[in-house]
Amino acid sequence: MSKTIDRRGALKKVTLMMGGVAATPALLSVLQSCQQAREKLDWVPEFFDENQARLIMEISEHIIPKTDTPGAKEAGVHIFIDAFIKHCVPTKFQNIIPDGLVGLENKSQSQFQKGFLDISKEEQVSVLSDVAKADYSQAEDKANPTFFRSLKELTLMGYFNSQKGATEALALVQIPGDYEPCIPLEDGQKAWAL
Repeated sequence: MSKTIDRRGALKKVTLMMGGVAATPALLSVLQSCQQAREKLDWVPEFFDENQARLIMEISEHIIPKTDTPGAKEAGVHIFIDAFIKHCVPTKFQNIIPDGLVGLENKSQSQFQKGFLDISKEEQVSVLSDVAKADYSQAEDKANPTFFRSLKELTLMGYFNSQKGATEALALVQIPGDYEPCIPLEDGQKAWAL
């Protein structure tokens, strides 16, 4: 191998380096615009602040992710949870989820030195698993709701009562219709929405 560089090789290397230097600001602006797009909400929360609303969107999507059926985000579960807590939860229980979100953020910061929304999906699952384990270990007393259990129950309730959840994840028979008390299910068939 020769250690000398001919003029053509040197020009190629300089061009490649200059292209990388020139492309860096453009690449950074694209990445920042992706970050900013994720941070914008398409609705105005009634109860939560914007960061809490984003956290709830992300966590609910981990609970019911998009597969061949819509995920929790697409079904608008985060909007349901926000309205439900504002209008239906007694005042003494309204801080369970906001306080739990603070704990979740603290756990993410201590484990990964980043906020929950800034870590990878795998890291988010790790943080959520730890929070859920701790939550369910103290959830023996059903009279005292806990953060993750409450959020999971609200996610499931919101999803399966949404139009997308009831029509695309479950089989739905519109009412009024014929009453059939016993309908056999076949292997692989979806459960019926009520």
